[in-house]
Amino acid sequence: MPDKIKAVKAARARAFRIQAGHCCYCGWPMWLDNPSAFAARYNLSRREAAWFQRTAEHCIAKCEGGTNRAENIRAACRFCNQRRHRRATVPDAKAYACLVRNRMLKGGWHSPALFKRMPVPYFSW
Repeated sequence: MPDKIKAVKAARARAFRIQAGHCCYCGWPMWLDNPSAFAARYNLSRREAAWFQRTAEHCIAKCEGGTNRAENIRAACRFCNQRRHRRATVPDAKAYACLVRNRMLKGGWHSPALFKRMPVPYFSW
């Protein structure tokens, strides 16, 4: 395995560990390698659980000069990561975290039904 790939995998694992397995945006837990166990733990369908797969989020996108260095990589759930990058103008990571946090505190962002089953969000920003 090339050193670059190893470095990205290590940075991704480090971010997940430092964030105690919580998404850097919505603050909800993520799963690493067992979606079935995650779904059972939080009483989610497999489809709902799929959105909480851990992804690597480059705070500064590589296309904007960001690097694969550990300090530029955070762990984000698939839902938050994809929604950030689907916006017409991709906001910087901290602005996006504030937007997500505000919506989460109002019971929005993720499906309202999930708020009854998921734990209180842990916000790391």
